[in-house]
This record gives sequence, C-alpha cells and structure tokens, in this order.
Amino acid sequence: MNAGEVRYHTATGRWVLLATVLGSGLVTLDATVVNVALPAIGTDLDADFASLQWTVNAYTLTQAGLLLLGGALGDRHGHRRVFVLGVLWFAVASVLCGAAPNASWLIAARALQGVGAALLTPASLAIIEATIRPDDRSAAIGAWSGLGGVMTAIGPLVGGYLTAAVTWRLIFLINLPFTGLAVWAAVRHVPGSRETHRAARHPVLPLALFRSRQFTGANIVTFVIYGALGGTLFLLPIQLQRVVGLPALESGMALIPMTVLMLILSPSAGRLAYRVGPRPPTATGSA
Repeated sequence: MNAGEVRYHTATGRWVLLATVLGSGLVTLDATVVNVALPAIGTDLDADFASLQWTVNAYTLTQAGLLLLGGALGDRHGHRRVFVLGVLWFAVASVLCGAAPNASWLIAARALQGVGAALLTPASLAIIEATIRPDDRSAAIGAWSGLGGVMTAIGPLVGGYLTAAVTWRLIFLINLPFTGLAVWAAVRHVPGSRETHRAARHPVLPLALFRSRQFTGANIVTFVIYGALGGTLFLLPIQLQRVVGLPALESGMALIPMTVLMLILSPSAGRLAYRVGPRPPTATGSA
C-alpha cells in the first residue's frame, strides 16, 4: 500500500502505529525512567551531584539541540530510513549506558542516546503524517500522543522496580527488545516516503517565525514550565530516597499520581483551550 493511503484501523495502519509508538515511546520513557535510579547510579559509580545532573542533561541537550536537524534529515533522506537509523542508534547507545563503568562513560552514552532520539522522534510523527490517510490522521496522532504519554507516566515506576529488583543498568538494556521490534515493524510494514519540496532558504527553521509575539511568547512560557517540571522530576526522587529514606520502588510510585493526572487531564485542558483560547489555561496552569 502506498504512502498517504493507509487506513488507521487496517493491519498496516496498526503496524505503523506500533512502530512509531515503540520508537518515540522509548524516547519519552528514557527521559523519566532514569530519575528514580539516580541515587543508585551515584552510589554504584561514585558519581557526585554534578555528574548525576549531566546524566540527565546530556540526553535532553543533544535531543533538543538536534531535533530540528533530525526532522530535516527525514525530509531529505526519507522518514522511514531516518527513523530506523535513529532507533538503531538509540539501541547501541542504550547498551553503552548499561555497560558504563564510570560516570563519564554514562554521560557520553546518554548524549549519544539523545542523538538517536533526535533522529527518530520527528521521523515517527512524520511517518504518520505521510502514511495515514488525511481523514484518519487525527485519530492516529491522538493515539501516538496518548500512548507516548503512558510511557512517560510509567517511567518512574519501571525505573524504581528494575533498580530495586535487579540493577539500574537494566533500565537501559530493557530497551533492546523494543527497539528490535520497532525496526522490524518499520522495515516490514511502513511504506517509504520522502518530502518532495527541497532547498529552502531556511531549511531547518524559518527565523521569521520569531517575529510573531505569540510564537515567541508561547515558546518562552513552554521553556519555563518544562524547565520547572524537569527540575522537579530530577530532584524529587533524590529527595525521597536520600532524605526521606524511601526505597527506589516506592519513590517511583510516589511520582505516579502527578504523571497520571497530567495524562488524564491533558485532553480536557486541550478542549478547554480550544473553547476559551490558550491564554487562560496557560496562565492558570503556570500559577
């Protein structure tokens, strides 16, 4: 079946969704699964607080910094090809993370993980856009977003369980069977696609967008809000384990209510923003 003609509820549509959700879901999972394991990582690798910060930051910095480039590469060389490359890259980096003998090794491997994430994340959404029929895309993107949110929500619990029951190294090595399934599904069932329009003056990001006060303001607010959220998800597990004395599993469970509420209320917040505009919910939520 050709790109742009796949129905969401067909077998091919489900395979497309499975491949893209597995890829992007692992990216969101690895953004949160490591936080609960940080105290155990610090003890095992004799890592100081700054090294634990860089264990998180190295991943997010390379992912965020190269995300637009990853999208541009998918447009030029094919979304499926870049997606598969990103998933394989992510898998190799996960092995390096799990085998880390010291903090410096782990930080470098996390940075490589972020590169793989930057390649596969925009490609996964682009695959849905290019493959699924227009009248089915909203449902497919909604499922892609919702299932990715589930991966984010279960990250602290998975990280706490694996750290307490086995070892923190397993939070990275457990990625391998899922990345293998994602690659197989993408190669076997996802139609190839490529953007036909090239050579733009600003091929990655049109800088004229920042002339819009709404666009610039929305990005600033988003940066501040997610900066605060990221800081909370980094510091809270350390506080719960090192100060309060909770084991890794219980500290992971303590984060579940926050992530579950975010997952449940996000659709309602989106509908509210559609009715009253984005400013009131954004201001209220920030406050």
